[in-house]
Amino acid sequence: MGQKESLWCVAGDFNVTRFVEDRNRAGMGTSAMDKFSEWIDMEGLLDLPISNYAYTWSNM
Repeated sequence: MGQKESLWCVAGDFNVTRFVEDRNRAGMGTSAMDKFSEWIDMEGLLDLPISNYAYTWSNM
């Protein structure tokens, strides 16, 4: 009998953006951004795209 695969949803405020274009300031990527992106890939997570900004901080 095989093991059943569990599905997970990971959500939260990680305080790190994954891509430079997601930042509100111009500049280069950081090592924290690289590590965060590597962790998402390593864990096989899916970074869902944002379809609107109704629930995200934008300082507007």
